[in-house]
Amino acid sequence: MRKSLTFIVLLAALSLFAAQWVWLPENGDTEKRQFSEKVNLALRQTGHRLLALQGDSLSHISPVQQVAANEFLLELESEFNYDTLPSLLAAAFEDYGISGNYQVAIKNCDTDTLILGYNFLAFESGDVPCMGRKKWSLCNNINVVFENIAGSKSSNILAFISTVMIGLLLLLHFYFYKKTKIEVGEKEIIKNENLINIGNTFFDFGNQSVSINGQQKQLTFRENKLLHYFAGHPNQILEREKILSEVWGDEGIIVGRSLDVFVSRLRKILKEDGLVKIKNVHGVGYRLEVNNAS
Repeated sequence: MRKSLTFIVLLAALSLFAAQWVWLPENGDTEKRQFSEKVNLALRQTGHRLLALQGDSLSHISPVQQVAANEFLLELESEFNYDTLPSLLAAAFEDYGISGNYQVAIKNCDTDTLILGYNFLAFESGDVPCMGRKKWSLCNNINVVFENIAGSKSSNILAFISTVMIGLLLLLHFYFYKKTKIEVGEKEIIKNENLINIGNTFFDFGNQSVSINGQQKQLTFRENKLLHYFAGHPNQILEREKILSEVWGDEGIIVGRSLDVFVSRLRKILKEDGLVKIKNVHGVGYRLEVNNAS
């Protein structure tokens, strides 16, 4: 029976995968065009707001140039404040549903010399370099390069494969369902695949959310990954270097204060649960403390 079910699921997945190849090329071109239009609008919105903050409502904003499939350029001939750029650009991308990591470079229009720059991961962790610099009256280009762009054939294939694999895993999970329990003193953390119960907190790793006393809160990608690592090692002292390696190590770049920033965010999220606290272990790292109910 089990072999028959597995065969049916695999056959259905292969059929869907074959059908996807017929649909991918046309859909990929449409999504790339839509992505370019969204980036164009988001950059023009950013340029308008940069100038508006300087009290400039008259200067012309040049059309956005698409230098490559994943690279866009906005030329501003009037002065703007660099400190306001990261938040304005991130807000504009969010308005138009644009996600993913990107690099931003400010270059001189005439010489193409790099002046300042940052990436979205640095902005997300609150550690944008070169803040507090002066405004410029010279012409400058705002150059944005995306690491991954929507609509590419490879990304569509990967997304589809992921969807099929998730569906397959869910079916197998439903068929071979089981629970495991981990004791923490007299308190149990009950794990059921993505769902983890810690104290009065229900942590849904798959949906990047926690529920505390009936109140649901969404987590960012990094908050979700960090809490998942803590939850896997309750009441244990975790060294700072080990946490950074497990949560940030796959990117190859670790921002110094990232761990402290995200621990602070998790503390705010979990503050309503009196049974769960993230304690600082001086000179070593952190410990997720799960206490017994009184």
